[in-house]
Amino acid sequence: MSPFVGDVVTASSVTMVEDKVDETQTESSAQPGFATGRAQGERTSLPHRVVGSLGGNRMIRGLYTAVSGMVAQERRYETLALNAANAQTPGYKVERPVQRAFPEMLLARTREIGSAAIPQRLAMGQAVIGPLTTGVYVQERIGDFRQGDLVETGSPLDLALYDDRLYLTLAEGGVPQKATLFFAVARPDGAVRYVRAGRFAVDADGYLATPSGSRVLDASGAPIRLYNPADPAQAAAYATGELRVDADGRVRLVDGRGQLVRGPGGQPLVDRLLGLVAAMDPHGMVREGDGHYRWEGDEDRLVPLDPATAAGARLREALRAQGGVRQGFYEASNLDPAQTMVDLMEALRAYEANQRVVQAYDQTLEKLFGEVGKV
Repeated sequence: MSPFVGDVVTASSVTMVEDKVDETQTESSAQPGFATGRAQGERTSLPHRVVGSLGGNRMIRGLYTAVSGMVAQERRYETLALNAANAQTPGYKVERPVQRAFPEMLLARTREIGSAAIPQRLAMGQAVIGPLTTGVYVQERIGDFRQGDLVETGSPLDLALYDDRLYLTLAEGGVPQKATLFFAVARPDGAVRYVRAGRFAVDADGYLATPSGSRVLDASGAPIRLYNPADPAQAAAYATGELRVDADGRVRLVDGRGQLVRGPGGQPLVDRLLGLVAAMDPHGMVREGDGHYRWEGDEDRLVPLDPATAAGARLREALRAQGGVRQGFYEASNLDPAQTMVDLMEALRAYEANQRVVQAYDQTLEKLFGEVGKV
């Protein structure tokens, strides 16, 4: 089969015309090719430059288009497989690949009209064959921060963030905007990161920490220490007390009467405010390993839970009203297993379809160089 479709039959019947030509291309008005221009809603303005030929990579342009489709589907499949592998990961947010198309080219027949009339005839839309797509690619992977299901465990160290209907105003009289909550943690190297998974534990030094060893921060940016293991009195008080976490993020250690457990100096042993942040644009979060994110968006789009600021105070009131922090629960992955399996099969079928196109081009080129070339 011929690599080309439409009215174009032979290489001698068309000429390559482009409105923008790469500086690496060689001008050759004497050699035939395709008449092309940008085809994105409107016909391109002319005049154009006559360049190239059907030889070299132009003859197998469709081969490159099919290969770009294979690469795009492979990357899409890898992203979907990564999501499926994290179906049981607490707090995991799926990623969705975004595909973009390379610029389209406008094809036109030029054999009958002659090179001198090309600009005028194309401007009037005559002799136009149609657009030629040049392939697709995966531009980026975007996180889907929709709320995941809450799983009840009853453990006082399991905390889930619920922000399905959390809206904040950054200024008085402003428009409410959707916000996404995160826990602030400090990695072992001291770098501040953010997590959604709230399956915490107490480390060897008595700090509230993630399974990977990052310590949970309070509203002031200090790690939350529940007790000092080296102090027998604190260890005993923590063992007999009850850890409570309120909907607004307040962490307390209370006794059987609900009163704060105090140390020898009369100070509460644990009475802190979780270092929560509300991301007004969660796509400013960049995923790292172990469920950690780093913030690369505008600083004014990240609202910390700081009651001393107006925005922080509004955030705390919103958490109280909507139950932003749920103790004894953890957030499951927001993956939809059924839809993911459908998408995986779809990506595989699209990959196989592009693969068959490549095989067809290969067979055509084999005949071209193996049989036609001998005539």
